[in-house]
Amino acid sequence: MSDTILLQEIKSDFLISLGYTAENPPSMIDSKELEIGLGVADGTSAVWRSTGRHDLPYFKIGRRIRYRLNDVAKFILSRRRTSTAQEVE
Repeated sequence: MSDTILLQEIKSDFLISLGYTAENPPSMIDSKELEIGLGVADGTSAVWRSTGRHDLPYFKIGRRIRYRLNDVAKFILSRRRTSTAQEVE
């Protein structure tokens, strides 16, 4: 399966987990939606941004933080592993 097809599937699954439909997807999501979709604790995305722990691009518009769905899908794909022996960041 190509990475392009896999990215589309990841985006679709991520949106479904947030309650969106394919007919009306958002162009960007906020930190809360990111954390819900990834299943991480509240505030985790703020820690990642401040420490630079993960390469997950975001936009800061005023006080608001927004993530492009394509960037989120690429981030999820980059976390894909086939063995526990693979190094994880």
